[in-house]
Amino acid sequence: MFCKNDYVVYGGHGVCKITDITCKEINGGKTEFYILIPIADERTTVFVPTNCPDRAIKMRKVISYEEADALILLTSNCETEWIENDHVRREHFKSIVAQGNCKDLIRLVKTIHIQKQKLSQQRKKLHTSDDNFMKEAEKQLHEELAFALNINEDQVLPYILNQIEA
Repeated sequence: MFCKNDYVVYGGHGVCKITDITCKEINGGKTEFYILIPIADERTTVFVPTNCPDRAIKMRKVISYEEADALILLTSNCETEWIENDHVRREHFKSIVAQGNCKDLIRLVKTIHIQKQKLSQQRKKLHTSDDNFMKEAEKQLHEELAFALNINEDQVLPYILNQIEA
């Protein structure tokens, strides 16, 4: 259970603030909702039922500063494995992006980046869908890491590189 003013990551909406918990009448019964405002788009309001089973998968607390630093250090050691089958790979990447687990997102970005480098050496390009998954994963990671580390999103990559080199 989350509380008002908690910051959470919710699915494709990224980091959100729980601005309220309220009840609404739906189909003759009362349902309790979290009211979320994404920090990237404060004009958007997201209503999430508190008793929704999918919520446990899509909504979690934002990682802490310490967890963010530990996660960055794992970046250099995480293993990658390219899935050759386009359909299987697309479904796997889609699942990772939808779940938004930072460790899995880092592994996804690293995997695609390594494949992109290999293809570049062969004067080939990455599939557009793979590139889009990498961009979405980077967007999610940068937003959450920036929030956890209390820095701007454009400072995340230099911060990561600095931590890995140190």
